[in-house]
Amino acid sequence: MVEDVEEQAAQKVVDLVSVVEPVAPAAKLVNDVRRVVTKLSVHSVLGVNLLVDIVGEVGLGVVDRLQPESDTPVSLVPMTSDTSSAAWLEDACLGALNGLVGDHLHRMGNDLDLGMQLRLHDAYVEPATVAASKVLVLAHGVCATEWCFCMPAGAPLDDDAAHFGALLQRDFGFTPVFLRYNSGRHISDNGRLLASLLDDIDCDEMVLLGHSMGGLVMRSALHQGRQEGRAFVDKVTHLVCMGSPHQGAPLEKAGHVLTSTLRRFSSPGAQIPARLLDARSDGIKDLRHGFLVEDDWQHPTADRVLDVQRTDLGYEPHITYAFIAGNAASDADHPAGALLGDLIVRRGSARGPAAVDVDAQTFDIHVSDVDGVLHFHMQSHPAVYEVVRRLLDA
Repeated sequence: MVEDVEEQAAQKVVDLVSVVEPVAPAAKLVNDVRRVVTKLSVHSVLGVNLLVDIVGEVGLGVVDRLQPESDTPVSLVPMTSDTSSAAWLEDACLGALNGLVGDHLHRMGNDLDLGMQLRLHDAYVEPATVAASKVLVLAHGVCATEWCFCMPAGAPLDDDAAHFGALLQRDFGFTPVFLRYNSGRHISDNGRLLASLLDDIDCDEMVLLGHSMGGLVMRSALHQGRQEGRAFVDKVTHLVCMGSPHQGAPLEKAGHVLTSTLRRFSSPGAQIPARLLDARSDGIKDLRHGFLVEDDWQHPTADRVLDVQRTDLGYEPHITYAFIAGNAASDADHPAGALLGDLIVRRGSARGPAAVDVDAQTFDIHVSDVDGVLHFHMQSHPAVYEVVRRLLDA
């Protein structure tokens, strides 16, 4: 990127002085020399980095072989609201890294790629080992891990160590299973992987509960699962989406507009931030319009802000759908709530797909607003849990 930006800046100077005929040959000669020096400098840095990479890999490999083998399982971050441990900080950073550049980590085969796993109690398990009559699957949002369901929400749950999974197990007998996934990959890719995992779970009844991007991944999984004829779709009784941007997230739309605007300027001061912004992950870019299927993000209109094709996935007639929208204001009628929603997702987008009002006449669809609840509190806020509890109780 540094080499490209310098080339653009130098070429502007050359083009400017080349209009003066006596200076043009000298300018071209100087630029040719500059180009050679630049390439030597840049590639020497790349060479040193490559050498450090090779030596580092070899050294780490030696250390790894010298380590005594241990049968002790990898320690997991406990599902509590304690954020003081180094393990929690590492887990939070890993989730954020996957959200920002997880698609790159996946393509490079990097070990920091979270992939997709199911967590049952304090272990990551194969889906075939999950056997229960009633299973609850909980999915986190972008730049997060399953721990986010324990994030303090200002107003604590009735049990400080509890999360929605534990409360729904207590109140309704569900076995809670937490999804852990690379939120930087396309939502459609994660939806396809999730459909495969859910199909291997042995249960009679399944409830899906997703926060933010997690709700979109679950909608994509249901759609692709139906297309592939997977049996789990018929076992799902409820899908609950908490703060999910079904019609897109304004922050990502603003980021896209800013990137497109900066790209129009050829100066390095605009090109460098434009390229850095454009390096955000495929998963984050999918949030611009709530793309759930591969055809949408591959469509020629995908980069537009308006007039974008987005596939209407429709609804399953046997599933109860719940769309829960947060409101940063404590007053339902406050203008800030209508404008900002939960500060990340606007209420109209969190209330479901655009056709929700029409489909609600035929399908079992519930739309709820919770006032005074921010986006990153929805998955652990008692007011949101009360909405979920009443829905399942009915």
